[in-house]
Amino acid sequence: MSEVKQHIFQNITDEDWVAVAVHGGGGISFHRSHPAVKMFESISNFKVVYSVELPNHGRRGKSSKWFDVDEALRNVKEELQNKIAGKRVVFISYSVGGVLISKLWWTFKKTIDPKSICILTGCGLRLELHRKAVEDFWTVEYTLKNNKSMMEKAHGGDWELTIKSVNPWLARGASSWMTSGELQQLNAPESKMYFVIGTDPEEPFDISDITFALDKFSCSDKVYTIPSDHWSYFNKKWDFVQSAYLAILKKSCNLEPGPKLTQSKL
Repeated sequence: MSEVKQHIFQNITDEDWVAVAVHGGGGISFHRSHPAVKMFESISNFKVVYSVELPNHGRRGKSSKWFDVDEALRNVKEELQNKIAGKRVVFISYSVGGVLISKLWWTFKKTIDPKSICILTGCGLRLELHRKAVEDFWTVEYTLKNNKSMMEKAHGGDWELTIKSVNPWLARGASSWMTSGELQQLNAPESKMYFVIGTDPEEPFDISDITFALDKFSCSDKVYTIPSDHWSYFNKKWDFVQSAYLAILKKSCNLEPGPKLTQSKL
């Protein structure tokens, strides 16, 4: 089962915003001192961050069976929908978490405040048209022996399980892929979906993501590219990510941090 942790700064009112943060595959939920949570705390309009922990993640014990796509979608929807109904919401979702939220975004939009926005980080729209290319890419980039050390560093001893967990999301017929109808909805200006995508040539994962976003997502003014690889968004490249987040929040929501926000010393 998934779990939603609350990082509460102050009591929330009807005029306040809430943030929802969703981690990537193999990761853990954003903790209280996570840089993204600290960023939201610096903006007085945000009183709470709902930090989603995906099914079978975290440090509560290992599971031999990883969640499937439909289970994860259903699980996260049930955990979040009552907490955010009627609220002004900013979603920050990373990697596989971004794939999940992009599938749920239009469902959530029906019950949350229309000013709400969604920011996908390190994640493009998973399109049917690119399915074969992505399958080939994933097989090449993430099963080569020379990437073993990178996977171990990013995911520890669970890196092989992480690979196995993501494969179902890329399989033929998986629910994580965008249908043409969903793409049309997400491509509309009122969808309020934004992308923060790294383009570091040394790690080509996000080169693929930016192709998805720019080739098939016509609202390219909603795509923010930064010099990062897929593993560095919330550590050594956080300053770039934070700058993109703040630009989006100012542009779309007219929200700005207070004077106490400082750039990370990286």
